[in-house]
Amino acid sequence: MLGFSTYAALLPGLRDEWHLSNAEAGVIAGTFFAGYVATVSYWTALTDRLDGRRVYLAGSFIAAGASAGFGLFASGLVSALLFQMLLGVGIAATYMPGLRLLSDRLSGAGQSRSIATYTSFFGIGTALSLAAAGVLASSAGWRVAFIVGAIGPLIAGALVFLLLRPMHRQGPTTSRFSLATLFPLHAWREVLRNRAAAGYTAGYMAHCLELFGSRGWMVAFLAFAAGAGGRLVGVARFSDFPPAARGIPQVGDAARVDFERIVALKPDLVLAWKTGNSAADVARLENLGYPAFVSEPARLADVPRLLRAIGALAGTQPAAGRAAVEFEREIQALRGRYAKARTVRVFYQIWHRPLLTVNGAHMISDVIALCGGENVFADVNQLTPSVTLEAVIAARPEVILGGGSAGDEREFSAQWQASEVPLLRDLPAHYINPDLIQRQTPRIVEGAKAVCAALEKVRMSRR
Repeated sequence: MLGFSTYAALLPGLRDEWHLSNAEAGVIAGTFFAGYVATVSYWTALTDRLDGRRVYLAGSFIAAGASAGFGLFASGLVSALLFQMLLGVGIAATYMPGLRLLSDRLSGAGQSRSIATYTSFFGIGTALSLAAAGVLASSAGWRVAFIVGAIGPLIAGALVFLLLRPMHRQGPTTSRFSLATLFPLHAWREVLRNRAAAGYTAGYMAHCLELFGSRGWMVAFLAFAAGAGGRLVGVARFSDFPPAARGIPQVGDAARVDFERIVALKPDLVLAWKTGNSAADVARLENLGYPAFVSEPARLADVPRLLRAIGALAGTQPAAGRAAVEFEREIQALRGRYAKARTVRVFYQIWHRPLLTVNGAHMISDVIALCGGENVFADVNQLTPSVTLEAVIAARPEVILGGGSAGDEREFSAQWQASEVPLLRDLPAHYINPDLIQRQTPRIVEGAKAVCAALEKVRMSRR
């Protein structure tokens, strides 16, 4: 993963150095995914015929060669397209085959925990790749950043090949290239006929859309709440609340910023989201002469502070002050009402497949505590960890709250009532609208009221 995000981190500088248009720079980024999607099925199928370690090692060499080749030889659009596509091919030959190597060697509860850890390190590796690229490019140049990125795949390939025992496959050992193995449409249809597998696939797609979409639009809503909606000249894609935000020109999202459109709109200030906008994009906007205010509330108390800050920057202090005071008043009323309420142990589900929750650093955990609840996974290190049903049982929750893929209370309750585990099937399950609780804006007051009401139902049922 060391070279995974090098191009993304250094894209603004390379775009300017090579005189690329936004479209050309975007196409280079897209060819990575083209290489990945076009070959991932083939590499995965090979693990049915060959020792998976050999597949992983081949992918490591391809990824290393692509990263080093970019650093040594890339000089413009065509060469960059080639090396980025090869990098996608190499990552495809390591990520899914690596998952296969892991699942073949473990079983039971240990398998699910290990797979959750493996997939979480994709995000960690991406973050380290971004950080390393920035540090190396600023100190030694962008070519060195790409060349150093080649070291990671080589180390990973050597470790896998030397430390894992070989496993002999039954059946054909040929690895003849064919379109049927490159695009196994029949196998894909079989997978999608399985309702559980199709549900996992659709759920993960929806989760990615929700994740990147919500990160992008929350800044726009905060600006409206601070009374600055009339001064917005551009918003992120998926900015859908309040309804007036839908009529404002869109200037990109968490994955891509339309710099040309921003320049045409001539803003006096850019409001950015800390985890929703890349530091490189923000830096480029500042270099173009647009001051940026980067923020992200982590606790309930941060929301009114942010409203006042945006109001001060936009010159709408009275409206922002009123919105902040109203938010504080409603939160304080809930705190006073439930301060002495009996503690209720809560499992909060933000997605069902894989089963995701939040730790104590998440604002949802802050809401649970406000209502007199206790987040049973508050002590977990990861902000939104994947957990097993066994872990949920061991945590002994008294109620399950959440939304995720469910559309209403009935659907959410039905998901848990269908559980094969009696202890979980018998627990009360209450739906909380994700739009009200999973987006760090003043609307979270409405989500908090829903959480408090659900916990009060549990207390009443236990009297």
